[in-house]
Amino acid sequence: FVYGPMLLPAVWGELIGRVPEMAPAKIFGFLRRGLICSPEAALVEEETSLAVGQVVYGLLPWERKLVDVMMEDTFTMTKGFVRLIEDEEQQDLDVTLYLWREDFMDGVTDEDWSIETFEEDWMDQYLDMCRDMRRQKKMEAMADEELKEATLTGRRLQKVEEDELQDD
Repeated sequence: FVYGPMLLPAVWGELIGRVPEMAPAKIFGFLRRGLICSPEAALVEEETSLAVGQVVYGLLPWERKLVDVMMEDTFTMTKGFVRLIEDEEQQDLDVTLYLWREDFMDGVTDEDWSIETFEEDWMDQYLDMCRDMRRQKKMEAMADEELKEATLTGRRLQKVEEDELQDD
């Protein structure tokens, strides 16, 4: 269950190279909040509230690990129950979600997390971070010889770019 930057298709595209299947859902007893100086959203317990987000389906293990890496240690992964918004029967669905840790409540704002603020203030930086995480994951999966070749190719490309800049 996601409720912050991972709601955006562009974020998924940069992080895992595709947009997984998602469905709108709500979770009772929680509130989504913005964070001070952070692009992330916090999900905090509040008995009479509800938060809206998306249930994500079909992530491969390596994709799920990338999502986990993106989450700061200020979050804790836990199980919860949501209800799909378009489910007429309104049955509880078991999901994994990230809750904001009580130790860091001083970083939570009084306002809801804003997708517009995220897109305006944080999107480019966040997409860069997603690209970097995906690139790092690919490098970790490479055999030593592949890694050596990728490094040498990267250095050659960097040298060509530097030479082109000096020619301008």
